[in-house]
Amino acid sequence: MKKDTCDVTVVGGLPRPVGGVTSFVSRLAAQNMVSEIVDLYPSAKKIIPTSYLGRVVFVKGLVGFLFYYWRRMFYWRGRLVHFNFSRARSVLILFFLPKFGAKFAFMLHHGELSFSRFGFLYKFAFSRVDLFFCMTSQQEGFYRGFAIPESKIVRVSSYVPPSKACVDRESRAEVDSFFEGGRVFVASGFPKGIYNHEWCVQYVLEHVEYKLALFIYGDGDLKERLLESVSECDRLNIYFDCDQDLFNYAISKCFIYLRPASTDSFGVAVADAVEMGVQVLASDVCKRYPGALLFSLSDYEAFCRCLDAVITGQRVRVETSDDFYPFLYPDMKILGFKKEEL
Repeated sequence: MKKDTCDVTVVGGLPRPVGGVTSFVSRLAAQNMVSEIVDLYPSAKKIIPTSYLGRVVFVKGLVGFLFYYWRRMFYWRGRLVHFNFSRARSVLILFFLPKFGAKFAFMLHHGELSFSRFGFLYKFAFSRVDLFFCMTSQQEGFYRGFAIPESKIVRVSSYVPPSKACVDRESRAEVDSFFEGGRVFVASGFPKGIYNHEWCVQYVLEHVEYKLALFIYGDGDLKERLLESVSECDRLNIYFDCDQDLFNYAISKCFIYLRPASTDSFGVAVADAVEMGVQVLASDVCKRYPGALLFSLSDYEAFCRCLDAVITGQRVRVETSDDFYPFLYPDMKILGFKKEEL
């Protein structure tokens, strides 16, 4: 275990399900950047990275974490407790957590943010947070709306490079059989409108020379409609709740990875694809990993024009942001821990 990160407890979840929070936490574990994971979504299908040397605790939801926290009240002194959530309202649990000498860090993995009419409750809960890991300008603006001091806001990404993939032969063969003999797009996310998966499906339906492998996680209002589309075309295939290794294996073999989301916070798969040398076409609704190809989000026709340009080798806008920082924990002394607490 790395000594400088041995006092970090990360609160969130491990795959499965696969999503922004669980993928991020899994990679922290695989790189041994944390010493304890508190998983809020226990199930028999959890995947713990084999390289992880720390402790995993399974509790049931925020209420389960509340009881766990109170039972171990003297354990938290000198620790950074890093909360990872998809919704800002989850921060309200901090009302019930005395700090016991700990520091609290808060990180949102979703681009959708809104102010509540009970904003004063959020403001009080946020006042108990020592560090806000902020991934987008929208998140930064959201926090500033609650008068969060600038010194508490740290701009990072949620990108932690994946460990070496380990895909079993049967799963690999399933992907290979679909990818064989054709140029295959890959898209991913929850089956909700904000991901614009229907654009990817429609493009393939209109262009018989391409295929689409759609990796779907969880439930959403478009799940049934996407299944209907697949049943009508053998050039479309949906993979449900696949693990990260298989998903990354598919990305490594694809023609172009598509991320036309209308709301996003970063897109870990975008970074993975770029690092694998795969072309990526992503909406410019947030800062993307350097090297991703961008299009201005407006409608399906705009998406098609830009995708056509990528395919034919025309010039397309490229993400060149030089202020991209992979995720790292700060030095604990910077957070105000005293030497005797470390």
